[in-house]
Amino acid sequence: MTEPLAFLSYTRKDDEFFGHYITAFRKALENAVHVVSGDESFRVFQDVEGIVIGEKWQKKLAETINQSSVFVPMLSPLFLNSGPCRDELGRFLEHERALGRDDLILPLYFVESPRLEKDDERAKDPLATELASRQMYDWRKQANVPLGKPAARKAIVDLAGGVAKALQRVQAPAGQPRAGSTAAIAGAGPDVLGDPRLGAGVAGETMREVPSERTVLWADDKPDNNRWERRALESYGIRFELAPDTDAAMRAVAEKGPFAAIISDMGRPGDPQAGYTLLERLRQAGVATPYFVYTTVGMAATLAPSAVQAGAHGVTGNPDALVEMVVAAVR
Repeated sequence: MTEPLAFLSYTRKDDEFFGHYITAFRKALENAVHVVSGDESFRVFQDVEGIVIGEKWQKKLAETINQSSVFVPMLSPLFLNSGPCRDELGRFLEHERALGRDDLILPLYFVESPRLEKDDERAKDPLATELASRQMYDWRKQANVPLGKPAARKAIVDLAGGVAKALQRVQAPAGQPRAGSTAAIAGAGPDVLGDPRLGAGVAGETMREVPSERTVLWADDKPDNNRWERRALESYGIRFELAPDTDAAMRAVAEKGPFAAIISDMGRPGDPQAGYTLLERLRQAGVATPYFVYTTVGMAATLAPSAVQAGAHGVTGNPDALVEMVVAAVR
């Protein structure tokens, strides 16, 4: 029987942005599985430590995924927009199907993602649809609790129970459960939560680091259409000033600026090229703030070259791509 292994899939940008919380979480989860299952050979693979310098990345990753019993993706807008993360998920789905199973992916919802919340966006993305169909652990609030606090420990132990059950399903011979504390797997009592192994190697005060707030101006005559995008960006410490039209946006720049970035839709009542109009007026006024146009996917593909030539920093119709662009610009 191979060594029990979980594959942690995440973006390094998320880990770095939130003060290496994901790295600390990985160790806490590994410890918790040791406690609830009694199997201390279990480990969580994280590529920042798992791939030796000089090894061929793709080959090593494919081998590790094929050896993994459980796949734990840390879901965020950056994850769903990451080619490597999507490739890891696709590879594990193939591995899972080869095992004849559909219950070995345990998604952790780490940062609000418009692609998971908006029905029309989720329907466009088969991987997002697949993730949404699984039992998802909502980690958005838990990530703001220090790992050493009882609430965080309880949540991690509950997740570890799910991992331990998945290990039992995939590794035990038919009709024979793996060795381990089945009572602990079924529910974490006070004795389990007090086990000193839970905190081994984990700084107890580690939590998802709250970044310093920055304010972004968003010009759009229908702001409710973008509420999920704003909620995702708020998780990265971004706050918003909303403007319904070009004149209001220019007033906000004059009275409340400077802003960390400016986002605009393209067409607004009376001006189908409003995104260009605002950009031109800003540049004429000497405002060099990073500027992004958020529009439909089809229009974004058509407008991108001319918009960038006019001074925009990015154009997209993909909500998670927008989050990634803006986060990168305001870091």
